[in-house]
Amino acid sequence: MTIKVFEVPKIREARKQNPYLSQLIKDFSAYKNGGFISYFGRDTLYLEPRSLMNDAKVLHIHLLHENHKWYKAQQEAIKSGREPIDNYMLRCDVNPPEFDRALIYTQGRKNKNYYLILDFLNGYAHARTTISGKNRLNNTIYMEELVKKAEDFRNAF
Repeated sequence: MTIKVFEVPKIREARKQNPYLSQLIKDFSAYKNGGFISYFGRDTLYLEPRSLMNDAKVLHIHLLHENHKWYKAQQEAIKSGREPIDNYMLRCDVNPPEFDRALIYTQGRKNKNYYLILDFLNGYAHARTTISGKNRLNNTIYMEELVKKAEDFRNAF
């Protein structure tokens, strides 16, 4: 299976300054090729705002911070020879919000092996994407931008 990972210009530019982001995208490619990445948690769709998410398929992977309880539990399982914890169980803590990180992406509609990295939220991921509370308007605009980029990519691939 050949995976091809594309990046929005913002991510492509940020990679030049951020070696962590470059490694994260390499790890994403390995993960989508069936590899196990110990700091990758739940990989799931965004569901809000519901009116926009019908066919957009905007997904995110919870990225476990090294000080996060689930990251430590995963490392302990690996070190002791036990089965790794199922990624679906591994979610970011929103407290402290600095540990709440996510890699946001979409998948091609026709070519399921094509992915577009839409954004990387290095902290406050849920606060930035939740469509409620005091940031509702800004978060809705942000999610609408992600949906537009995802739909353009999915229409092309």
